Amino acid sequence: MPDPGTIEETAYDKGVVEHLGAIIEECTLLDGRKTYSYVVSIDGVTGDERYNGKVPISIIPVSTAYHPDIVPSIAIRPGEPTIADDRLLSLDIAGRWAAPGAKEVTVGGVSGFDRYQIRRSPLPVDFTYEIIMYAPKRNIGLLMRSFLLKKFPKHESLSVQDSVGDTRTYEMHLESISNNSELASIAERIISYTFSVRIVGEIDVFDIETNQAATSSPTIGITTA
Repeated sequence: MPDPGTIEETAYDKGVVEHLGAIIEECTLLDGRKTYSYVVSIDGVTGDERYNGKVPISIIPVSTAYHPDIVPSIAIRPGEPTIADDRLLSLDIAGRWAAPGAKEVTVGGVSGFDRYQIRRSPLPVDFTYEIIMYAPKRNIGLLMRSFLLKKFPKHESLSVQDSVGDTRTYEMHLESISNNSELASIAERIISYTFSVRIVGEIDVFDIETNQAATSSPTIGITTA
């Protein structure tokens, strides 16, 4: 069996962004420099021309105050992961395969290898994310909120790719929606909602182990009086 691959925290960041339907496009900044950014198309919403008329998506640090430079836009803030004690089981083996350079052996009529590598099961972890939308007007805000409600219903699944490109699927739950719109001035109001979601996930934290296998059948001695 080949190495089953690993899953790390950053894979969930990418998974949440792609769950929105975002793609990476080349964009032009105000100073003319080219950059690449995640953007998403939302029906009825016209984004900044620097982002090809689409809505830009950014991932922001956990504890950093944030105010958007571009409106409309979406920001994603990962929370601190927590170990899910209720899902913490014994360290079962997730995968087992022949170690590099292992030799084929036959013991008791069963063929195998003299050395194997194993990977322990991932550590169960809950991940929280805040998906924050910013809109310049109420009607645009309602369109963006409706878009996010379709992407993050009460219960949903999230697809995440591991280190070898295999897809793993995890439960995702909408925990709350909060209105954090702010009145910047009488003439300018930023419409903003935060969607808080929790992902029932896992991360691989254990190193690959190499174990020596039995290469001969056990000998049972018989002692006579």
